[in-house]
Amino acid sequence: MKNNLLFLLASAAGIFFFLLSNMMQILSFNDEMSTSGISKIAEPATLRATEFGPVVGSSDKNQTHVWFGIPYAKPPIGPLRWRSPQPVKAWSTEFEALSRQPECLHQRTLIGFKSGRKKTIIGAEDCLYLDIWAPRSAAENAAQTEEQLPVVVWLNGADNKIGASSHISGHKFSGAQQLVFVSVNYRLGRLGFFSHRAIRNTSKNPEDSSGNYSLLDVIQALQWVQKNIANFGGDSKNITIMGTADGGRHVMALVASPLAEGLFQKAIVQGGSIQSTSINEAENFYDDEHIPGRVSSSNEMILSLILDLHIASDRREAKDDINAMSDESIRAFLERQSAESIINIDIDNPNSSEALLSEIPQLIRDGNVLPETDFYTLFNDPISYNNVPMIIGSNLHDAKPSMLFEPEYVSWMLNRRPFVKDTEFFDLTSEMRSNLKFILAVHEPAKLLSRSRMDVQAPPNIFAYRFDWSDIQPNLQGNWNKLIGAGNSLELDFLFYHFDGQEGVPDWYSKVNTADRKALSQSMMDYWGNFIHVGAPHRGRSATLAQWSPWKEQATNTLVLDNSVRGNIRMEKTGYDDETFKAELISMLGTLKTREKCLLAITSINNLSKISTPVSDHPVWNLDSSLCDHLK
Repeated sequence: MKNNLLFLLASAAGIFFFLLSNMMQILSFNDEMSTSGISKIAEPATLRATEFGPVVGSSDKNQTHVWFGIPYAKPPIGPLRWRSPQPVKAWSTEFEALSRQPECLHQRTLIGFKSGRKKTIIGAEDCLYLDIWAPRSAAENAAQTEEQLPVVVWLNGADNKIGASSHISGHKFSGAQQLVFVSVNYRLGRLGFFSHRAIRNTSKNPEDSSGNYSLLDVIQALQWVQKNIANFGGDSKNITIMGTADGGRHVMALVASPLAEGLFQKAIVQGGSIQSTSINEAENFYDDEHIPGRVSSSNEMILSLILDLHIASDRREAKDDINAMSDESIRAFLERQSAESIINIDIDNPNSSEALLSEIPQLIRDGNVLPETDFYTLFNDPISYNNVPMIIGSNLHDAKPSMLFEPEYVSWMLNRRPFVKDTEFFDLTSEMRSNLKFILAVHEPAKLLSRSRMDVQAPPNIFAYRFDWSDIQPNLQGNWNKLIGAGNSLELDFLFYHFDGQEGVPDWYSKVNTADRKALSQSMMDYWGNFIHVGAPHRGRSATLAQWSPWKEQATNTLVLDNSVRGNIRMEKTGYDDETFKAELISMLGTLKTREKCLLAITSINNLSKISTPVSDHPVWNLDSSLCDHLK
């Protein structure tokens, strides 16, 4: 159940992006949109020096310059797969940073995962590049201005399987808020997080053996920014790390990582979490007698590869083979596999639903990149983590987009039009799961972080929000207001003003609410911009907005972002916590059928038990555990 839950609660921006661009052809968070208006002609004014060599870029919208595809590490291919990122080789001639570089290798789609078909793979292993937007300035002035601009390092989110820097265009945010915007590609999936004894025992240093290669990529990018961003007009002592969904989880992990100390001064987490993984969970077989691992652990992946290659005839034989192999033999076997086969591996577990395909063990508590202590314990002590000002938030209907891909709730006609099987149960479940996501992504981390600061009498510096805007226009393919609402990652359209060309046809965003959307977008950029500049959102850079007060344990201040009809932008005290959630859950269980109870057990009980006393023993469940085995 635990493995399934991690998928079901995932805040997957990549899922959302795919839903919009590939299935409904409504949005395009890819190169087509992100590069619109870019000349792709090298401009002398964009010539900048870096420690590895000179780079030249081009002009973009909103009076910005842009540099696409600057390498910040060597390609992690061949012997560099599952190793910490290595410094890039220097160059002497001008590097033309004029076009996007490949996304990191990932699956293109989640549609059709029940069919057993292999997924489409896009991207490349050679993907460790970053993009930079900065307000226009002459080359000779960029590093000599009286006041260097604050820097944002953006980490896109996609459940660590989908996504790239090209999904976001930073020209509007950079130009409007006068900041340098850096978007980073980092390794995804099992190429980004992979812990196994064969890797640990044959590595030459703790970083190579950590399993946290994706996180190490980001740390390498931050080190690059520290050394080079001044020549792009940025202040290396005023850096904000910012991410959504899995990118938000990376941000939270960087707050926890001792290797990231001093590399940033502020953090923004949009729909992240404080979940992490032990080495045993990441490596062991799911049916291990002593300490069971995740269904998608590294041993389970190797077992699936062995079965796919017909090296063994069944699970028992494959397990015996793996246990008998030396570390060197396993590593050699893994290095012979193509990156595509590793990304695309389907793990067969009769006790698991299709959801297991998604959740790869990540943020591994290896004792070096991340402490062995779980984040819940770590964040109780302000000297145990990188204590910086933070914005933490999630969306009102965070769970809805991912539920569209779950056959328990939704079926698809020709993979294009969704039909909700039981509207009442879909609404109930999405509400409960979204509420639980708020607890896990906002309430718990805000409570822990603010309490630890209060214990040392430090001023509060945690700012919470909830994005409620949900006025999506229905169309012939569905009532997306009901199906998605204020779903995960929808706030990105507002934060980066991704409305151009999306009004009228095919009516995702209606012209009727243009004024409301633009006003909310401007306010969000204003708040975020002020936080990035000075470390607190206050009333925005314009000083005209409602005061955004910090979170306190006894005053759970949360900024609600909504339209003018439902109250616009306002502060609320969201006292919704785990005890409130448990009470609501127990009150409704008596009316549910056995299957519905099982589904709620998967999506609620197991994760809630991580932060409070579990309610699984409550008599209202009245469930024989075997009844839920097919959904574990």
